[in-house]
Amino acid sequence: MLSKKYGCKGGSLARHQKYGILKTVLKVCYIPYVFCLLNFSALIGFLRFIGSGQDITWEKARD
Repeated sequence: MLSKKYGCKGGSLARHQKYGILKTVLKVCYIPYVFCLLNFSALIGFLRFIGSGQDITWEKARD
């Protein structure tokens, strides 16, 4: 009856519930992921700056 009403096969409701749990896990892990990524990027940039791996001034794109 549910499959006729929503136009889906029998197992799709169970798959949706499984992916709903995955969405929740992704939402919970998003903030720690971004926090770690930004801190790691800042650390790499700082080490490149200290080690003279990156210039402070920008180069012009056009002559």
